[in-house]
Amino acid sequence: MSRCLLVALAALFTALACSATTPHPTPLAAAPASESLREEPPHVAALPEFVPPVAGRQVLNNGLTLLTLERRRLPIASAAIVIKSGAGEDPAALPGLAGFLAEALRAGTESRTADEIADELETRGATLAVSVDQDAMTLSFTTLTENFDAVLAVVADLLMHPAFKPEELERVRRKRLAALRQEQDDPSRIASRVFRAVLYGGHPYGHTALGKLEAITKLGRADLERFYAAHLRPANAALVIVGPYTGAEAGAKAEAQLGAWRGRPGVTAPPPAAVDGTPQIAVVDRPGAPQSEIRVGHLGLSRSHPDYFPVMMCNAILGGVFNSRINMNLREEKGITYGAFSSFELWRSRGVFGVGAGIVTKATATAVAEVIREIARMRDTDVGADELAGAKERYALSLPSSFENVNAIAGNIASLYLHDLPLDYFRTVAAEIRKVTVADVRRVAQAHLRPAQLSVVVVGDATAVAETLSILDRGGITHFDASGEIHKGPPSP
Repeated sequence: MSRCLLVALAALFTALACSATTPHPTPLAAAPASESLREEPPHVAALPEFVPPVAGRQVLNNGLTLLTLERRRLPIASAAIVIKSGAGEDPAALPGLAGFLAEALRAGTESRTADEIADELETRGATLAVSVDQDAMTLSFTTLTENFDAVLAVVADLLMHPAFKPEELERVRRKRLAALRQEQDDPSRIASRVFRAVLYGGHPYGHTALGKLEAITKLGRADLERFYAAHLRPANAALVIVGPYTGAEAGAKAEAQLGAWRGRPGVTAPPPAAVDGTPQIAVVDRPGAPQSEIRVGHLGLSRSHPDYFPVMMCNAILGGVFNSRINMNLREEKGITYGAFSSFELWRSRGVFGVGAGIVTKATATAVAEVIREIARMRDTDVGADELAGAKERYALSLPSSFENVNAIAGNIASLYLHDLPLDYFRTVAAEIRKVTVADVRRVAQAHLRPAQLSVVVVGDATAVAETLSILDRGGITHFDASGEIHKGPPSP
């Protein structure tokens, strides 16, 4: 037997002997009943009151609005430039022009190539985010304060001196065409695209910011220059700066980098309000699909509508959170989806109310019928006091998290400018939420949820779902292709 094994056995026998002779410790006495945690749970202190910050406002000589908030805790600053023109301003024949232009801004200026722009931003630890939605184009970045001026100078150059070089525009075109083709393989994105087309028709909000293949293929430099001249101008924009700067310091930085920006005065007006169409059922055929991606909804309201807060509480209870009525019905009770949610898209002009989910194919019509039933129930009966209290609490407790960092703060301030909200708006949110009553929720449900106006979009196996969808009494079925256009021939076999 090896020496190591002998040593190990000796140690084991010693441990066993000790355990046999050493008395076990005396158990602790039971806590008195009055100290039992089950009878008296630990006290939970009240959450500290959150007081949202309020930005300062200036207007530069060229008409650019400057919104600033001083934050000195960390040597980090964030900026966002928001322009009140987005996909809703695309010409009817060129859907996707605003989104193409936003991407083209990063493709080079009169003095910098695309590669030089990327290298300069990377060297300074900044990532430029460019986004376009129905109402706005936004350029934003966050960086160390020691690099802030240099990064702002690059972004100002993109805005003021875009080159629109032919070779770079072709690169942008290829990228966006590839994204459009990739989107046609994603049932959820197909459903959202067709849903928008069904509800809005030819309205400016009726397409996504990515646009359409035909338009992206044919648009040229002259189209970009016209859109740029019409919409990318200081009077139609705001610069938000959040960081360790006073208002005067931020104003000096803005004037130094963007004071020379020029353009005609005035703000782009939002598109006219869309008009409700005839409810319909739209199907995009995906033969053999194991599930259907559904959208159910109708036109909604604008962000400026006075019913905003009770509508948010109504939606939270209906389908806005995990334990909402629609999700509990379709996921927990019927087990036909991983998740179903409702939302109000709120734009400068009239937005959309919609419900979305991925549903087991055989249960497609059942799911749509249950969604319609839940919407009707919101109108026909009062919500429970506990449901409303829970919705209020979730909304109020989520507010501080949207101010966790300078980037999030800048985004919130930018939203105030976009929707013409007062700078102290976030300080009024808690009080407005507290004021919402059960009667308010019932009232806005009856005003803004209209079961008879609901249209239905299904991306799935048309053969498997067509017969059952016909019982929904929403008229005949219109077939669309994956690009959001009405299908020209018979549905796929």
